[in-house]
Amino acid sequence: MTAVPGHDCATTYLIVAMDVGSTKWVCAIGTSASPKSRLKTVPARDVTALRAEIDLAKQSFGLPAGAPVWCCYEAGRDGFWLYRVLREVGIQCRVVDPGSVPVDQRAKRVKTDRLDSQALLRQFALFLRGEAKLSVLNVPSVEAEDARHIDRERLCLRNDRTTVQNEIGSLLALAGVVIERCKLIHLAKEPERLDGLAGPLGCLPPHQQARLRRQLERLKLIDAQQVELKALKTSLSTQPKTVASAQIAQLVGLRGIGDTSARQLVFEAFSWRKFENREKAGALLGAVSAPYASDQSRREQGITKTGNARLRATMVEIAWLWVRHQPTSEITKWFLAKWGPPAKRAKLVGIVGLARKLFIALWRYVEQGVVPHGATLKPVKAA
Repeated sequence: MTAVPGHDCATTYLIVAMDVGSTKWVCAIGTSASPKSRLKTVPARDVTALRAEIDLAKQSFGLPAGAPVWCCYEAGRDGFWLYRVLREVGIQCRVVDPGSVPVDQRAKRVKTDRLDSQALLRQFALFLRGEAKLSVLNVPSVEAEDARHIDRERLCLRNDRTTVQNEIGSLLALAGVVIERCKLIHLAKEPERLDGLAGPLGCLPPHQQARLRRQLERLKLIDAQQVELKALKTSLSTQPKTVASAQIAQLVGLRGIGDTSARQLVFEAFSWRKFENREKAGALLGAVSAPYASDQSRREQGITKTGNARLRATMVEIAWLWVRHQPTSEITKWFLAKWGPPAKRAKLVGIVGLARKLFIALWRYVEQGVVPHGATLKPVKAA
């Protein structure tokens, strides 16, 4: 294991590990040459106060004003804005996966902001010297991160719509009224139809009717926002070509992959992440088995879910479509030979393995132009 590139190991540098909270930041500050550390607290989101503490720490440790600074914090609700601000002022920064920081599992663990920041400082110092492992996140550019919001919001709206529809159906069922889901949109457009609805006991009670009207208003708003996002996505497709748009067009050219799925793959993974090998690509998905093997004890603990949950859900959907639309693909033949056509439960397990294989194949297709073996492309439309 080698030290992190980008700094001279012979030079003493300042190390800052932050426990980032909503009201305060607890900073553990040390150097590469000393095990001692300073604990300082600054108001949350006050970068000026943080830089002042860094300058004071340099004086306290006897470091020159221009000594390099390496800062880290655990990924969380604040996202990557702090990373970008620190990089702009010349401070090297890393965003760490909280699950990669080792903790004592032998007894009840004492957890405080002070202890967490000190533990992160020790682990980060070892990581910088190449003596320990630490999972560091890839930080997207502002443009790449912003591009993900359209598809993420569409997914949220789809889930919200299902929730509201179920709520409306439950409220109607309480009065003995059953309406098909396809007809709910007509109620949302014409809420006066509620006055004509009646169950076995007659008209709906007034408070129940009022609650139904509010839910129908929410459904109408969600539908309007979905139309707005669809129009926005269409307008973006007519803008000048970018790397992301070229990758989307490349993926859509394969049978079984539509525009929405291709956009999610590109904006969540392919457009800004760089994978060194197939293992790194599969690790992002997180859909791998977790065997337990100790002495004579052998068992499977199921599928790990440590990767990108949105990406994993998208890939499972694509995997089912791939089996249907790409019957000559080598990946489909592997799936059918190993998992089909027996019990449905077996297929539900096997489709996760297919999703992982397919994700790696699509990564190679986007990066190297290698079409998955046996896959067919959509016919090119005449101009």
